[in-house]
Amino acid sequence: MATTIRVQGGPSAAGCTPEMALPEVAGAWRGAAGAGEWVLTFDLGLVNRLAAVTVDRGGSALQADSTVDVSSDGVLWQAIGALPPTALARVPLGMPVRFVRLSWRSALPEAAPEVHGIEVGAAGAAPAGLGDVVRCPSRVDGTLQPARFLAPTAAGAVPLVVGLHTWSGDYRQLYMPAIEAWCAEQGWAYIHPDFRGPSWTPEATGSDLAVADILDAVAWARTAAAIDERRIYLVGGSGGGFHALLMAGRAPEVWAGVSAWVPISDLAAWYHECRARQLGYAEHIVRSCGGAPGSSPAVDEQLRRRSPLTWLAQARGLPLDINAGIHDGHRGSVPVSHSLRAFNAVAAAGEAVAEDDIRFMVEHEAVPAALQDTGLIDDSYGARRVLFRRHSGAARVTLFEGGHEVVESAARAWLSRQCRG
Repeated sequence: MATTIRVQGGPSAAGCTPEMALPEVAGAWRGAAGAGEWVLTFDLGLVNRLAAVTVDRGGSALQADSTVDVSSDGVLWQAIGALPPTALARVPLGMPVRFVRLSWRSALPEAAPEVHGIEVGAAGAAPAGLGDVVRCPSRVDGTLQPARFLAPTAAGAVPLVVGLHTWSGDYRQLYMPAIEAWCAEQGWAYIHPDFRGPSWTPEATGSDLAVADILDAVAWARTAAAIDERRIYLVGGSGGGFHALLMAGRAPEVWAGVSAWVPISDLAAWYHECRARQLGYAEHIVRSCGGAPGSSPAVDEQLRRRSPLTWLAQARGLPLDINAGIHDGHRGSVPVSHSLRAFNAVAAAGEAVAEDDIRFMVEHEAVPAALQDTGLIDDSYGARRVLFRRHSGAARVTLFEGGHEVVESAARAWLSRQCRG
């Protein structure tokens, strides 16, 4: 059931969070003209799994850089992507949400966003039109693990894309809708496994169970459709990027290409980074691994075994696409060092990114002058300008102008070029 929530207005400055009005109270919020940046946050009152959010801008579509972020607790935020530049803009979610944050940027002197309300709809077992819910037998414990499966429509053997949910998501999440739509348009197969749900339990978070579940989803897809074994792809962002890197190291023989976006590569390092910023992910790591880094040899072994850096040397030779927004770790939760060090784990001697350069990029949110390449252009990233790229063998790492996000057009473009043999 959809709920429409109205807001009462008054001009805002950057960072303004207006008071919520009762749903039946009409009104509109209008940002202060020419402020340049605006932020509007809605508190929906409780956490609910939402299929989508629709923003009613009252017939006025501000031509600006508009983005949507969501949160279940108002502390940890997940970037969803750009708000369509239309008066009535719909953004698919498919995840637990309480807070919705809308952000705008515009250099136009008279620019001012308007919001007349937002409409939210609770999700069912799976968002409509996104495939069937299937059950994949676990080779480890015999349980039937859920996944969403888009059956192929093309004739003959087809590529299979395995999409991985984020750290706090599950198989019902819709985090990469453009990739799912692309698979449907191509007639390819797509599967979105659960791999034990959100990464805050011992059974999830890079566990042997989670690894097996992802492979079991591939095995199930092979029984449900004719799959081209030369073109099985893996893609994920954030916690999905973490698991994509992990699977690249633990099962490199399966994949034609692995595309990992804003990933975590070292759980112990990320624990300390989250503690320093007072992010709740640190507690998730404690719950998953049995304690904090250094608390016992058993905990440290869990952290090591669940971290992609432990396994990535086995992924040398595998086409591997690692990406991060240069501002992640400042405006997002995962510093770019995780992507750069993941690349270093597969890079040949002399092709790794120097530690001094990694520290500079993390601290300054910029590429050192000696590494800048003004001729570096990749149109598949759209408005997210590529700032740095390095290749080693079949692997590459890319830093782009952005934050904690997946540039789906770039992921599609890279994956479509990969083929085993």
